[in-house]
Amino acid sequence: MLNISFYLREPRAQKETPIVMRMVLGGKQLKYSTNERIHTDLWDAERQRTKNVRRNLHSIEINAFLENLNNMAVTAYRDYQFAHRGKSPSLDDIKISLDKNLGRSVEFKTDLFGFFEKLIARSESGVRARRSFATNEYLAGTPTLTIMAITGHKKEKAFLRYIKLVPSDHARLLKDYWEKEVE
Repeated sequence: MLNISFYLREPRAQKETPIVMRMVLGGKQLKYSTNERIHTDLWDAERQRTKNVRRNLHSIEINAFLENLNNMAVTAYRDYQFAHRGKSPSLDDIKISLDKNLGRSVEFKTDLFGFFEKLIARSESGVRARRSFATNEYLAGTPTLTIMAITGHKKEKAFLRYIKLVPSDHARLLKDYWEKEVE
């Protein structure tokens, strides 16, 4: 089951500090920025909400936002389970849902292979995305053998036929090569 808590990033600081939402699911943990800050004196760690005091006029809004954020995460968890026949979502699935609901840009922190898999999954045509990826990496100067390890090509000749280079690409590669040689 999804467990959600809120805490201050720097609870001992005598200044404003970010409020962080911690989600725990299946033994894994994800810290999610609320984009809210509060002075440590105005935080109730036991309730995991701001203290309602006169000098903290913003506390009601922050507490309402934290409650809404909690509800959005629980709803994302339940919606995913419903859509996937009881299967639990990953914390990244919940984060993506929260980011969409809050209008935040969705960022993927992944390794190169994970990026490549997501690029193919998002594409209408996996082959076209794979070829574009290979071509763009080749033009960016990524070593050919590294790209071949990702695309699965065993022979460089086949790989070079696979990527689609137009004459202007060859001209730019030659120009870049000459500029490096002059330096």
